[in-house]
Amino acid sequence: MTNIKITALLGLLLLFPAASGAQPAGFTEEELRAAKASPDFYTIKKTYITVKETQITDRDLIQFVPPLARPESPQVLPGSIVNIAQKFWTLVEKNYPVSDIKINYASAMPEGVTDSHQLDGWQKPKAYLVTYTAENPYGMKTVTLSYKLIYTYGGNYNGKGRYLNGVGIELENVDVYFGYKLLAVAAVPDSTIVNTGTHEAPVAALQLKVTFKISTAVYERAGASIFYMDGNGAAAELAGPSSDAAGGRQEVALPVTGPLSQTAPAGGKAAGQLLKFGKI
Repeated sequence: MTNIKITALLGLLLLFPAASGAQPAGFTEEELRAAKASPDFYTIKKTYITVKETQITDRDLIQFVPPLARPESPQVLPGSIVNIAQKFWTLVEKNYPVSDIKINYASAMPEGVTDSHQLDGWQKPKAYLVTYTAENPYGMKTVTLSYKLIYTYGGNYNGKGRYLNGVGIELENVDVYFGYKLLAVAAVPDSTIVNTGTHEAPVAALQLKVTFKISTAVYERAGASIFYMDGNGAAAELAGPSSDAAGGRQEVALPVTGPLSQTAPAGGKAAGQLLKFGKI
């Protein structure tokens, strides 16, 4: 069961008058009074993030809903790779989860394919647990966003290529204090969908960007994590929010597992520059 909780901060309904003039949008009078009375409480001093490989559960083995119907293509081009699913979707809005991994996901398929069932050889999904935490000057964890990055890899078209499907986010925990607002969105730009193999032996790859914004009546912080995945099953974190906690990230090598790793082409020069995920 997904643990989604909004923590109410008790005792902050203070009897101070609301600030005069223009007020930050989206905050109640109680939130405005609380922020005015204790601005340090509503300021982020420290952030940290962890990214670790985790186990797949029965809940993660999802039958994805096919994307919107597309016209049948007279020709499939294995060497030309496109996203036939979603390019942008909201994860968290006004502190509540709004995404559904069954329908909110991206893919990297041969051009001309209209459904993942046209491909064979899909491997069991892989998952990584990502946790982003923000603390105020009092050491209180005022915002925690935890989610699984999940993707299915290895599909081939008539024995050719290695492709991606079901690249999405499954929220595990959203914990936000009274007076804080969290917005998180996911996007897969078309420009990041590439062929890291060859025309004859294509290997699809893409980048998923998770962007977030934390706001209070007196403070705002935004950031993003960028994740790389390819059709061989490899994954890496290309960029992410700064971590103020020593050792917050583990950047140890993550081996590519499964039979595809012995036969599929390597990822090229960029692969040597990636920050690898750590294992639990």
